[in-house]
Amino acid sequence: ILVRLSIAILAFVVGVVTHSVWSRFGSGRMLALIDRVSTPTDNVTQASILQVQSSAFAGKDKAWLVTTETGDLWRTEDGGKRWERLSGKAVGGQFCGISFIDADRGWAGNVKGQIWQTSDGGKSWRFLSQPSGDKDDDFLNCPKQMSFVDEQTGWVIGNFSIWRTVDGGKTWTVGLRTGRVEDVLWLPSRISFASRNVGLMSGFGGIVNRTIDGGLTWQSQKLVSGEADATDVMFINERVGWLTGFVSSSQTHSGTRLYRTDDGGESWHQVPIGDEQTYVHSVCFLNEKLGWAVGNVLRGGKRGVVLSTDDGGESWQEIDVGENESYFDRMTFLDSHHGWLIGESNIYRTEDGGKSWNSVVRVTPIGYSTD
Repeated sequence: ILVRLSIAILAFVVGVVTHSVWSRFGSGRMLALIDRVSTPTDNVTQASILQVQSSAFAGKDKAWLVTTETGDLWRTEDGGKRWERLSGKAVGGQFCGISFIDADRGWAGNVKGQIWQTSDGGKSWRFLSQPSGDKDDDFLNCPKQMSFVDEQTGWVIGNFSIWRTVDGGKTWTVGLRTGRVEDVLWLPSRISFASRNVGLMSGFGGIVNRTIDGGLTWQSQKLVSGEADATDVMFINERVGWLTGFVSSSQTHSGTRLYRTDDGGESWHQVPIGDEQTYVHSVCFLNEKLGWAVGNVLRGGKRGVVLSTDDGGESWQEIDVGENESYFDRMTFLDSHHGWLIGESNIYRTEDGGKSWNSVVRVTPIGYSTD
């Protein structure tokens, strides 16, 4: 697992060197089978997009997906019945990460590290800024994760730093740089803010970072012991939050780790889930009781798994999605009925609180070209 640390550093270097290559060739090789999906039937049987590297959802029907390699933005306004593709040229290169606070207002980072904004649901975009810090290595390179809590306050995760804006993305400052915690070099993985001031960030290396002053200062601790990574974090409110991770198979007790905090991240306690063959990639909670965990199980061959709880994580039940997925990456619920699920081969949607899931668009397997 910790090989990801080296991979992340290598990706940073390669990203800088190949910047011009992305600009020249990134949008020229269209692997999507069709650009516009007109009917639900076409969407399920004919449409295919590349793997999703960033996503955002608003209301019960609107979704935005950014694909790998081409950096296209796919958007739907009707729950996935019809999809429209917007080339990365709309933001001066390729889309990398996106964040929306409602159906109209959103932000995007591109392959050049620029920040762009939309006020019409992603139909059109305008340039906002090019973040740069006070050090030579303070710059963004295709930020794949952005998080805005309102129209003024937002964060962007870079390769080695976390950036903060308080003026809607016009200006940015570095709030936290990577380093060593208990002699472990960590890199950022996910970020979640319950409000403008209270936030958590997970990190490769098994690290969790906490702020209560809007990212001006951070407290770091190694939560997942041994050779481990913390892969996802989620605040439900300023008190209750969750963190997922897993321990390397080289360790005695390998497998997934799930933690819960009830005091805003000051302390954590481990919550049992699955076994040593279960790997939870991310969690989604609608409230303090109702939540889901998604990932994969290695027992008997790799397969995707979706687990749900209605008692705050005291017990978990597996949900049958009905498709042969090797893993599930992320789930989002907008209300008690409507949710989205990202798998390796499909994007799913539910309208009954997760009891049943329907594929709304196919996802091209990694390494497969439709040329």
